Amino acid sequence: TACVDFSNVAFPPGSVVRLLQFANGTWQDVTSSGPVGNVICGNVSALSLLAVVRLANPPLSPPEVP
Repeated sequence: TACVDFSNVAFPPGSVVRLLQFANGTWQDVTSSGPVGNVICGNVSALSLLAVVRLANPPLSPPEVP
Protein backbone atom coordinates (compact mmCIF):
# COMPACT_ATOMS: atom_id res chain seq x y z
CA THR A 1 0.00 0.00 0.00
CA ALA A 2 1.20 3.50 -0.85
CA CYS A 3 -0.35 6.70 0.51
CA VAL A 4 0.19 10.17 -0.92
CA ASP A 5 -0.35 13.50 0.85
CA PHE A 6 -1.56 16.02 -1.72
CA SER A 7 -2.07 18.97 0.64
CA ASN A 8 -0.01 21.18 -1.68
CA VAL A 9 -2.60 20.74 -4.48
CA ALA A 10 -5.98 22.51 -4.52
CA PHE A 11 -8.73 20.56 -6.27
CA PRO A 12 -12.14 22.21 -6.75
CA PRO A 13 -14.75 21.30 -4.12
CA GLY A 14 -16.58 18.06 -4.96
CA SER A 15 -13.74 16.71 -7.13
CA VAL A 16 -13.44 12.96 -7.57
CA VAL A 17 -9.79 12.25 -6.78
CA ARG A 18 -7.99 9.00 -7.63
CA LEU A 19 -4.48 7.56 -7.23
CA LEU A 20 -2.90 6.27 -10.43
CA GLN A 21 0.20 4.11 -10.87
CA PHE A 22 2.23 3.91 -14.09
CA ALA A 23 2.84 0.21 -14.72
CA ASN A 24 3.30 -1.87 -17.86
CA GLY A 25 3.25 1.26 -20.01
CA THR A 26 -0.15 2.57 -18.85
CA TRP A 27 -1.71 4.53 -16.00
CA GLN A 28 -3.80 2.28 -13.74
CA ASP A 29 -6.25 3.32 -11.04
CA VAL A 30 -4.96 1.74 -7.82
CA THR A 31 -7.09 3.74 -5.35
CA SER A 32 -7.95 1.68 -2.28
CA SER A 33 -9.04 4.35 0.21
CA GLY A 34 -9.58 8.04 0.50
CA PRO A 35 -9.19 10.71 0.03
CA VAL A 36 -9.37 11.31 3.76
CA GLY A 37 -8.43 14.92 4.26
CA ASN A 38 -5.55 15.35 1.83
CA VAL A 39 -4.30 11.75 1.84
CA ILE A 40 -5.21 9.06 -0.68
CA CYS A 41 -3.99 5.44 -0.65
CA GLY A 42 -3.68 2.70 -3.21
CA ASN A 43 -2.63 -0.92 -3.62
CA VAL A 44 0.52 -0.83 -5.73
CA SER A 45 2.34 -3.75 -7.31
CA ALA A 46 5.78 -2.13 -7.05
CA LEU A 47 7.36 1.25 -6.49
CA SER A 48 6.85 3.28 -9.65
CA LEU A 49 5.41 6.60 -10.74
CA LEU A 50 2.28 7.64 -8.84
CA ALA A 51 -0.09 10.50 -9.62
CA VAL A 52 -3.01 12.02 -7.74
CA VAL A 53 -5.57 13.08 -10.32
CA ARG A 54 -9.00 14.64 -10.52
CA LEU A 55 -11.44 12.94 -12.88
CA ALA A 56 -12.34 15.34 -15.69
CA ASN A 57 -15.72 13.67 -16.32
CA PRO A 58 -16.62 11.94 -13.08
CA PRO A 59 -19.52 9.49 -12.92
CA LEU A 60 -22.82 10.78 -11.57
CA SER A 61 -22.04 9.17 -8.23
CA PRO A 62 -18.51 8.65 -6.87
CA PRO A 63 -17.15 5.14 -7.45
CA GLU A 64 -17.11 2.81 -4.47
CA VAL A 65 -13.68 1.94 -3.15
CA PRO A 66 -13.41 -1.78 -2.33
